Amino acid sequence: MSHDAYNLGRIERWMQTVIMHPAGVQQGIASEDARRHLDITTDEIEKVITRSNALTAAERLAYIAGPITEGCWNASARSSRSYCTL
Repeated sequence: MSHDAYNLGRIERWMQTVIMHPAGVQQGIASEDARRHLDITTDEIEKVITRSNALTAAERLAYIAGPITEGCWNASARSSRSYCTL
């Protein structure tokens, strides 16, 4: 990924596209719309979003997307370390 790919505006547009995707975060990352902003795969998420002590980068995105995608992120999803794909 080039240095230009880390431009805040591009990251914001990519993140909005990913978390608003109707089929969930994984499909959002793989979508053509998201890849127009940042051409990364689901395996490369942590180049853009850092993990926390408790969550992977993908889980953090899903946590953010949860309220947007009708609350599909819940306690059972957190405990099983999975994220929603509507």
